[in-house]
Amino acid sequence: MRSLLLMGILALTLMWVLPASGQIPYPFMTIQEIQQVNAGDDSSYQAAFPMDTIWTTGIVTVGAGEIYAGGNITLYMQDAAGGPWSGILLFNSDNSAFNVGRRDSILVIGTIGEYTTVSDSLETGYNIETSMSEIFTAAAVLKVGEDKPLPAIVDLIPGDIDSLAAIQRSAEQYEACQVRVQNVVVTSQESAYRQFWVSDDGGWSESCVIRLYADSLNNYPIPPAGSVFESITGVIYHVYGNYTLLCRRPEDLVLATGAPLIGYSYSPMPPQPDDTVMVEITIVDDGSIVEASLFYQLNGGEFYDAPLEHLGGASYLGRVPPQPLGTVVGFYITATDDIGQTSYEPENAPTEVVNYTVVQSVLATIYEIQYTTDPGPNSTYPSPMDSVLVTITGVVTEDHSHSSTHFHIQDDADPQSTGGAWNGIYVFDNGGYSPAVGDKVQITGLISEYYGKTEIGDLVSCTLLSSGHDVPPVECTTGELEFEDPASEPYEGVYIIVRDVTVTNPNDGFGNWHISDGTGTAQVDVSGDYSYEPKLNDHIDYVRGVIDYSYDQYEIEIRNDDDIGPVTTGVEEFSSEVPREFAISQNYPNPFNPVTQFIYSVPHETYVKIEIFNVLGQRVRTLVDNRVSAGNHVVTWRGRNDAQAEVASGLYFYRFQAEGLIRVRKMVLLK
Repeated sequence: MRSLLLMGILALTLMWVLPASGQIPYPFMTIQEIQQVNAGDDSSYQAAFPMDTIWTTGIVTVGAGEIYAGGNITLYMQDAAGGPWSGILLFNSDNSAFNVGRRDSILVIGTIGEYTTVSDSLETGYNIETSMSEIFTAAAVLKVGEDKPLPAIVDLIPGDIDSLAAIQRSAEQYEACQVRVQNVVVTSQESAYRQFWVSDDGGWSESCVIRLYADSLNNYPIPPAGSVFESITGVIYHVYGNYTLLCRRPEDLVLATGAPLIGYSYSPMPPQPDDTVMVEITIVDDGSIVEASLFYQLNGGEFYDAPLEHLGGASYLGRVPPQPLGTVVGFYITATDDIGQTSYEPENAPTEVVNYTVVQSVLATIYEIQYTTDPGPNSTYPSPMDSVLVTITGVVTEDHSHSSTHFHIQDDADPQSTGGAWNGIYVFDNGGYSPAVGDKVQITGLISEYYGKTEIGDLVSCTLLSSGHDVPPVECTTGELEFEDPASEPYEGVYIIVRDVTVTNPNDGFGNWHISDGTGTAQVDVSGDYSYEPKLNDHIDYVRGVIDYSYDQYEIEIRNDDDIGPVTTGVEEFSSEVPREFAISQNYPNPFNPVTQFIYSVPHETYVKIEIFNVLGQRVRTLVDNRVSAGNHVVTWRGRNDAQAEVASGLYFYRFQAEGLIRVRKMVLLK
């Protein structure tokens, strides 16, 4: 009776929040109905429902933005009853979409999908495809209650979450659920990725991954091998072949008896002569800390004691006073607990210390940072000012509406009269500032190369000089922006426009799409706040945006709908003329559910073979295996294998063979 009453209240609430005619247009589904799959399966989407809009309810277990999710925002919720199949991740690229927090009871409207990653497992050597079930919210999440009890935490052993189990998917039932492991030992760590492995038997085969991606854990020390935890609590996330335990706050990690753990960060980085360096320290122990100190040295000399200020709890603050230009400062931290156990950070201090050098920023133009004729070892054209602290001025061309972690600026003066080439740059601020398009800003930060992309980061300052500047986009051809051509490097970070383009590929398998004005092929990034859905042969008057470099490819980051000019819907060309060469098109649609088509061409009668393979290289289906006549042909795949059974969602490859020619392309099946 209580359940029926609750369902009635929620239904009335849903009718109230929807601008509809009073009818509920979407079906209700429990989280279990969304999530549960057969043993050994992973992709809940394949066993659940198409990308129809549904609504569901639950209790928030991880609040909006608590755990790092790149430039987007996530929320975790769980059915109040808890248990297996009771948790799910909510996703929205709009950072204001989730105005709710932990313990809130919420109502969600959205579509079901999968975030799929593929990785080589270190433990097994297998190529493992991983799918994390998500609800892509289609409306604001509605709070229907607050301060609710959290669902019961499920106690597991590391072997239940073990990354080896990604093959059997035994942890799938706990995806997005609150779980806890107890009495575990750290077996190894990767500080750079803020993760470590724990085991309850000391062996790798029964270990699981712990990741400290929550904002509240930024300075939490990454525990060294041998550290013992009484318990570790978090939610299960599924990525890159591993079921991973994501902790939410320091209280989720309870140390057993042992020496203190020390973590730290310092700023500014790098410091200048007038800067006092602030060292933020976290010290964690199963008991209490009776003594903590920060020691620093200048140019390898004697050590000085910098008193620590206890900020409460596990947080401390140390200060290293300003030093002259060129001074090499080294520091280390020590802590002693109430039973006399002492730790050092770094572990081998004072022989080993944390070093930084006091530098002075160099006044530079964006052109001086970007321009180079040296392709470097990987043809990524690294900046000649790599690792230099610079002060630059530019106008914001893309703000945080595209990503919470970065923005772009451009030199509107064009000091070298390049027409705009080499005058733009990516600024990584991790959301620390709030620039708007048209703001002229002065930035001091460190130049670095991030996987081939020149960026300015580790910002010391970002000062607003004036607002309202209108920087016109740089006129380009798609040939100048070829997405896999290093010759596109002059436009990295630049605000550009291309005109009179045609969509040549509406989906490259990763959501990005391709356009051409006849001079070459440019790639458009799938992310961005725009509503246009590309279709093959659509004609677009103009496309504008900022050029980014990611995964060895140049791509246009569109900012909003205004960056896409009027669109004329195209008609798929299918010529009756005899083709001059063998070819096969990218399948369309892609991704698809569950039907897709290929167009292939043969210049004369010959033998043709077209096969479908999964990511393990196993043949799934043979579509064509015979002689065909000259001309253009269409073949359809309906997402079934040779035995006519439906195949799982995920990445597939199709291979075209004719007279010694072989072509292989990728496609994505989403159900």
